[in-house]
Formats: sequence, C-alpha cells, structure tokens
Amino acid sequence: MGRTSLVYALCVCWVAAVHQAQGLRRRVRSRASACSGLHFASFNIQNFGKTKASRPAVMTALAETIMRYDFVAIQELSQKPRGSGVCGPHTMSAVCDLQARVNEVAPRNYSLEVSPRIGDEQYVLLYDASRVSVIGGETYPDPANIHSRPPYAFLARAGGTTLAMAVVHTSPSTAETEIANYPNVAAWMKSTFGADEDMIVGDFNADGRYFDEDDDWQPILARMPGYMLITGNGLDTTVASSSNTYDRMLVTSSLATRCTPPEVFVIEDRINLSNVYTEGCAMGYVPSKYCDSSSFDWAKITLELSDHYPVETCMQLSA
Repeated sequence: MGRTSLVYALCVCWVAAVHQAQGLRRRVRSRASACSGLHFASFNIQNFGKTKASRPAVMTALAETIMRYDFVAIQELSQKPRGSGVCGPHTMSAVCDLQARVNEVAPRNYSLEVSPRIGDEQYVLLYDASRVSVIGGETYPDPANIHSRPPYAFLARAGGTTLAMAVVHTSPSTAETEIANYPNVAAWMKSTFGADEDMIVGDFNADGRYFDEDDDWQPILARMPGYMLITGNGLDTTVASSSNTYDRMLVTSSLATRCTPPEVFVIEDRINLSNVYTEGCAMGYVPSKYCDSSSFDWAKITLELSDHYPVETCMQLSA
C-alpha cells in the first residue's frame, strides 16, 4: 500500500470511529433488554445472497446481531439453492457462510433450517441447538393461490413446549389480501402440527400505503379467535426515515402471556459499524457521499446490512 493510500485508510478509520461514537451518544431508540427466557427475533435481511456474503464486515455485523438471540426467523434469502445443499437441505453458500460467521463470533453453536425455494426467496431459522430443536416443517399449500411467497411453518421444541412458527414475507402490492388469509394459515398450522403454541411472524408489509393498520386488523383478528397481535402499531421496524411497522408477530393468546412486548433492535445503536463503513468506502459499496462527509446518519450504514431491523421478544416457555 502506498503512503497516500495508507493515510487515506487511516483517516477513514478515524472518521468511522468518531462518527460511530457520536452516533451511540446521539441516538438511543432501543433498550436492548436482557432476556431470562428464550430470546427470539424476526429479521428480514434484505436481498441476502452472494453479494452481501462477500463483504466480511457486513457478515460480521450481521453475525453479531444474530448471536444476541436463541433463535431467529430470517426472510429474504435470495440466492437460489442448487444440488443437495452446501451445509444442509436447501442451503447455498451465502446462508452457510452466515451460519459459519455466527459460530465464529458467538460463544455458542448455531444450527440452521432452510425452507425450500418459495417464490423468489427462502425462509431460514438459525437457532442455538442447545436450547431449541427443529423437528419438522412444511410449506402452506395455498389452495387459492393467494400468497406471492406462501408461508413456511417450522415446528420447533423448546424445553417441554412445541412451537409452530409460520414465517412470512408478503408482496407489498398484495399485502392486504395475503394478511387477510392468515386465519386460514393459522387453522392449517394447527391441524398440521398440533403444537402447544403457534405464531405467524415476518415481514407483513402491514403499514403505510400497503395496509391500513388502524382499520384492517379488526376483521382479520375477529376470524382468529385465540390469537393476539403483539407488535404495536408504534414500532418502527424499518431503517428508512419514515415510520412503518412492516414486521409483525401474531401469536396464540396463551403464548402472548409468555412473551415480553416486542421491541425493535436498532442495529446502529448497539452494533459497531465502523468496519462496515471503512470496508464499504474501500470496496465502493458505501456511497462516496458518506465516505467524504464529516457528518451523516449511521442508519445509512445499517442499510448495507438490511432495510429492516430485527423485531425481538423474550419468551418464557416451560422447561
């Protein structure tokens, strides 16, 4: 490396460190609460495939976020699976690299289950195998062809409790219609798995111009007796400056009593993104206007991970 390049790299590192420290003091929007039970999150990792997996600092920041949880449901795995799988059924290099990076930085071991290709993506469950086991899974048959990406239900066991979890990602243009079918998804899940508890989680796109969160939930929940929407409309689950509660958790009423109110984990408040900034400026994936600026919003760097934040809750399930 030449002298000029070395000086530039050192300056970028220094600016990143100062910016991140200032950001942590300036913006605290999540409590990052401790969890004495099972820590769960739903996380849409926007367009997660080979490109994002080729960026070491991004992968480390994602891993440091995921290791916070005992299990996490991931949406938007975009790399197409081929053959028998890289590290398990339906897997490919990107998600296997993510699992490997999580296991490198975490003090515990994570396993993963991946759905078949559904529409243009796959659903993933990454979990601490010492606390959670996955004992089954199935794609919602969608007999009326309503869903752009039909939900995939993972059947998990934690302690003495079985939990069926349908992971979803609606298309924005059909979010209202897809969400209106969740009563049928819930009934299918109960009849298919007969689990102790059930939940539907993921990126519902249930806000903004896609879904009227003030009026549209009531008729849907009226058809889902025994379910509760535990994500309040006040949560801002997206990184954009606009406030939208796209990511939701619908859970059985008995499970709701065993969950803390969901929170948004604001990544830039809790994860050091200085290396993402430095690497992104060097590799060109962080826009140059931020590399050349003395002041910017660290949420702009979080966008290199995803345009959504994890939504988390702490579950108290029976041993």
